[in-house]
Amino acid sequence: MQPSYPQDALRPAACPQCENFPLEDLGTELLCSACGSRFQVSCNVPILIPGVICTPRPTPSDEFIRKISAALQLPVAPEFGDRIRRVFSASWTIPSLGLHTESTQFLDRLRSSGSDVPALDPPAAGNVAKPTDSSKAATVVGEMPCCRWLLHYISPVLAAATRATWNVRFANIGSTSISSPAVHLSYYWRAADGSVIDGLLTRLPVEIGAGREITLPMLIETPSGPGRYSLSIGLSVQSGEFVLLRTLPIEVAEATTVRCAGWNQRGTVFDYDADHLDAIELTYDRIQSLGLKRPRILEIGGNASPMIRDFRGELYNVDIDVHAMQMGYLIDRESDGSIRFYAANANALPFPDGFFDVILIFSSLHHMPDPRVSLRHYGRKLKADGLMGVLCEPVGHYLGDDIDPELLQELQKGLNEQTFSLEEWASIFQGAGLYEREVIVDRGSLKAFLGRYF
Repeated sequence: MQPSYPQDALRPAACPQCENFPLEDLGTELLCSACGSRFQVSCNVPILIPGVICTPRPTPSDEFIRKISAALQLPVAPEFGDRIRRVFSASWTIPSLGLHTESTQFLDRLRSSGSDVPALDPPAAGNVAKPTDSSKAATVVGEMPCCRWLLHYISPVLAAATRATWNVRFANIGSTSISSPAVHLSYYWRAADGSVIDGLLTRLPVEIGAGREITLPMLIETPSGPGRYSLSIGLSVQSGEFVLLRTLPIEVAEATTVRCAGWNQRGTVFDYDADHLDAIELTYDRIQSLGLKRPRILEIGGNASPMIRDFRGELYNVDIDVHAMQMGYLIDRESDGSIRFYAANANALPFPDGFFDVILIFSSLHHMPDPRVSLRHYGRKLKADGLMGVLCEPVGHYLGDDIDPELLQELQKGLNEQTFSLEEWASIFQGAGLYEREVIVDRGSLKAFLGRYF
């Protein structure tokens, strides 16, 4: 039997530490009666990020207030200026380096869209908390790369005599950066008789700093003859050394099954905005077909301008960026104030299981370290017959230097940017315990409507 949850609570939330629901709303903070955790409410937005540290920042200038008001089309009025000042008079440090990097992009996104919002003065140096990265190692072996394998998307069955790119993810746990041409991704095959087939080199597109995790597509050419092989993947160093990361058992077959063959590959060419408008229309129609009078809808990664802003229902928006959530609340209150904004880690959603009728992710899933783990977590928060939308996600791989300049810039910032092939997307959905109701593929963009098996 599906659990029933209240519809009219002001800020319904579960504890991201122990999942107790609901938290007690004390106005300026939310309290967990089960584990005693307390979470700040800042500018009407619950900050449900364990360990986050708020640091005072110098009051933003009048120029900053004018520029950000213009960029977000907010009224030029003293009360709005005061609210914006309150939002940006604090900085928020998240303990995890990866999450912290993702959470500090709001102003950069405004600038990339053409706004000339000036930089904020940083907090006093002595007051600034520093995020850490648990992937760092205590020791390093000489000057050799010291890395830890994390995951991969390589199919266990590959067609013979083919070249394709497959994503692998690893962490630099050494104390120094690694980069090409000194270091390349590499591999070799070992056949059942012990013979070895050397592989190709894949250039690293950016410098990989100490402590960083990254997903990279690597070019793999399969042996010409079918059979069972082991595929050893690692880093080739200029000195001739090979640093092994992982060995995988692979069956090389004459031909393989294409798991995404039944998808609707329209091939339509959209720009970014048109692609999102198309996805919104498709999603609205699919939600209407559910026949629910007031569906409970969650958008993950909606930032300050969620795609669900014109949808009907009980609307929620979650994003790790605290400033974006606070500004989103302010913008939303200028319209109909229909959306609840939460600053939270998408992999620790502050809601009970089976809470939502619909969960939507627009252009955000590829930022998650392991989309399979993330989707399985989201599936738990979805009702058994609920609808999940994975929308406007990038499709296809870059290789070495052949990379879009905007994507390269994001990688250089340290953001967790990833792109997946259609075969990898099919594997991700399957690994998350989700089935495909409908998948539409346009040029470089995937829109998938999914249901849960579990």
